[in-house]
Amino acid sequence: MLDNTNFLLDIKPGEVRPLHIGSNYYVTVGNLPENIAKEFDNIDEHIRETEFNNLTSFNSRLAGHIKKEFAVPKQLQSDNINNFLIWLAGVAISNDESMSTYFSGPTDKLLGVDQLWINYMSKHEFNPIHSHSGLLSFVIWNKIPFDIEEELKVFPDVRDNMTSAFNFILGDPPRKAPIFVNKKMQNYICIFPSYLNHCVYPFYTSDDYRVSFAGNIFLRNNK
Repeated sequence: MLDNTNFLLDIKPGEVRPLHIGSNYYVTVGNLPENIAKEFDNIDEHIRETEFNNLTSFNSRLAGHIKKEFAVPKQLQSDNINNFLIWLAGVAISNDESMSTYFSGPTDKLLGVDQLWINYMSKHEFNPIHSHSGLLSFVIWNKIPFDIEEELKVFPDVRDNMTSAFNFILGDPPRKAPIFVNKKMQNYICIFPSYLNHCVYPFYTSDDYRVSFAGNIFLRNNK
């Protein structure tokens, strides 16, 4: 089992790091700049204030066994957010040895951000193994309501205990590459090649929502 969580815990706001998760697989993990983190906090606050009314459900487009999955209203997906995500996508491309060989020069004019969505994951809900469309995908862990140490005590005798982990599945035969997200990683982002299979295991020790944002980065058609 590969656990890079300790390597990630001291990332400062605005800092990003490449993370080699195995063989030729690379992802990029960062701590959101404070102004961007605040915008995502405001989106969550706005949606909660509406009591989840007048939102577009995303359940039919997603694999998650999660009841509350919604498109982020377009008026809340600011240029600041989009510009940050495009910048981070360029960093992720440069961090990936196989992907960077296909790009030369700046990538910001070549990339676009698709519709963002927000997940309100409850206790026992989960995301089964899936991949995404586009060139790159990302997840932002906005609210984590549990301590990972307590989560791992729920099934302490299970081999390769994956309770509450965000987990990449790599290669053939498949191999796990988990990130054990915890409260210290709130407002962290992970961006990765869209084809990478991944899943999210359920949590058990909190009745609050685990809130995450997600989306895809695509290549623009500039013809």
